[in-house]
Amino acid sequence: MLLFLGLGPAVQQASTAASDKTLDIYFIDVEGGAATLMVTPQKDSLLMDCGWKRDDRRQAN
Repeated sequence: MLLFLGLGPAVQQASTAASDKTLDIYFIDVEGGAATLMVTPQKDSLLMDCGWKRDDRRQAN
């Protein structure tokens, strides 16, 4: 019983630290388009320029 009481705070801290590591995804709406920002649990970031769907039927040749 003493062993379980001594490990309680350590187990709680470990589970709290693990739950803080999440993949965060942000949608950024700006006047001229849109973007998606992803921030990994290691604090790396990836910004994707999504733009808006165009309906002018232009294609690159």
